[in-house]
Amino acid sequence: MVTTNGADLVGMLADLARTTSTDKTLPMLGLIRLHTELGFLHGWSTDRFRAAHAVVRIDGEFPGTVFLEAAAVKALESMLRRAGQTRLKVEGDSMTVTDFAATHTVQLVDHYTYPDLPNACKGILPAGTAPGAINGAHLADFAAIAKRRGGRGRPEYIELRQEDEHRPTHVRIGKDYRAWVMPVRDQVNDDAWLPQAW
Repeated sequence: MVTTNGADLVGMLADLARTTSTDKTLPMLGLIRLHTELGFLHGWSTDRFRAAHAVVRIDGEFPGTVFLEAAAVKALESMLRRAGQTRLKVEGDSMTVTDFAATHTVQLVDHYTYPDLPNACKGILPAGTAPGAINGAHLADFAAIAKRRGGRGRPEYIELRQEDEHRPTHVRIGKDYRAWVMPVRDQVNDDAWLPQAW
């Protein structure tokens, strides 16, 4: 069982849901991967072209890694938006979320062949400072995340760094959110740009 701040939890899940895939042919990429480690609940998501990682402080731990459909986050948002202490209990293929006033049960999903994001995405920012080309829709998602994380009238800053044009662009928003955007690659004669997948 895990106890954490409900508003922080639902904020983290909503941020991660922005970077999950909506492609119905790849249902495993519409999942948020959750695991506990060293006093934090770690969340991961990807849409093939980006990966994101966010954490929230917790007491307790999960019995293992669990996978939650991004669509399930909507049901938790209204319940937990202003919640204080919240309890998460994983049993079998479900997770029960209780804010001591209301309870909601979310179905968990098999992980299929979910990418090994924790090993592929390292948290250390590269020394480079100039980002490569970034899809405008991705940047808009990061701007919305920065706005939500900053609170009233003070969005968090978005820090972008890229080691070189062949490596992912690192995105950092505050201290608890990281993302990686795969580089675009130049096609023949510079006449088209296509994103690379993980």
